Amino acid sequence: MRPAFLLLIAAAVLPAVDVIGDKPPAYLKASFQAGWRMKPLAEVLAELGRQIERPVVRSNAVAEIEGKRLVVLVDDHKGPLGDCLALLERSQDLRLTAEPLRLRVETWEDFRNRQRRPVDLNLRDYGIFLAPKNFPGPALGLPVNGGGGGGFSIFGGGAGGAGDSGRDPAGDEVVKWMDGIAGSTGAEMRGHGNVHLLATVEEENALRAALAERLARQTRRSSWQAVFGTLASGDALPSGVVPQAAAIALAARLDRRQVLSVQALNNQRVSADNRREQTQVTDLDIVGGGYDPRTETVRTGRAMDIIPRLGFGFTQIGYHLAWVDPIDGAFATFTDPGHPTPPTAVTRVEKAGDKETTTTSTTPGQSGSGSRQTIALPAEWNWTPRGESWLPGGSSLVLVAEHPAGRAVIILMETP
Repeated sequence: MRPAFLLLIAAAVLPAVDVIGDKPPAYLKASFQAGWRMKPLAEVLAELGRQIERPVVRSNAVAEIEGKRLVVLVDDHKGPLGDCLALLERSQDLRLTAEPLRLRVETWEDFRNRQRRPVDLNLRDYGIFLAPKNFPGPALGLPVNGGGGGGFSIFGGGAGGAGDSGRDPAGDEVVKWMDGIAGSTGAEMRGHGNVHLLATVEEENALRAALAERLARQTRRSSWQAVFGTLASGDALPSGVVPQAAAIALAARLDRRQVLSVQALNNQRVSADNRREQTQVTDLDIVGGGYDPRTETVRTGRAMDIIPRLGFGFTQIGYHLAWVDPIDGAFATFTDPGHPTPPTAVTRVEKAGDKETTTTSTTPGQSGSGSRQTIALPAEWNWTPRGESWLPGGSSLVLVAEHPAGRAVIILMETP
């Protein structure tokens, strides 16, 4: 009889069955002793109906299984019927509801569906379909008409996938996400950002809590600095992921220091730059005694482009940095072998019966009008580090490269 005793102990701590009405029906307190050994559920429910002298209403799903389901529940002494019903409910994975005039028996799915009612959610209230957009950033070290090398665009590495903060989620992605929280709710999109579904009060509260948590996570802000500067070649310095205190101390030692600052929402791409635009003559034609120059605008300076993804105790930071400096006194020489245009000669050819005809012919000549000239362009030093790093809380990223002045240093750090 020990197993039966254990069952009674379990029943004592089980939650009571659901009750409809101002107070529990009196039959829940009636004395009852279960003695079901491999008894079909249909016979168990019939016995309960005789005990409470009220009909036992079954859902369709229960009616389909009651003849096949066997019940084993034996009490060693009498106790309140409500305790027995609570144990029967738990052991058979059913949901029982005690009403004044009947006892309702359902599966959990039937009970949930009966409790559901129409719910309309406006996802715009929770930031969905209002994702922060990506905006074009600076192209540093590139001619304005494209081409060249060493610069970057803010869209240069955009994958355009589901995790891209610049793309609104698709409707089926939202529905799938919501079903993962509340189960199959029959959710469907009705208009841009409006979702209609069937949910219980508990399911609606869980959905709204998840949406509010998602909004709070997406609207978390962080501030970042990129510190650019140089150090002499012999100076010792840390690199890689370093404690923020060490990064701050290193920033104070930098020469030619420049600081760029941005603030971003979680998973939002932002950029900043400090640049100078210079128009340079890259080619020169001499035509008809005049000059026909070809020019390009080249940008020099420093720029940052980052995507912070904030976690708990760490940040995943995607970065694309650019640093372009002109090299003092250095020139890159553009040389063209030249394309001489031979001079023309005009002669008169006599033809019988015709007036004098003027014919143009060419003879070898020297380079003159129409030749191309050699251009000397200022040389540039270019560094564009790019990648992703995981930064634990209280740490910064230090990048180092060779520079004409010694070593170039970029420090990427989060600021309060």
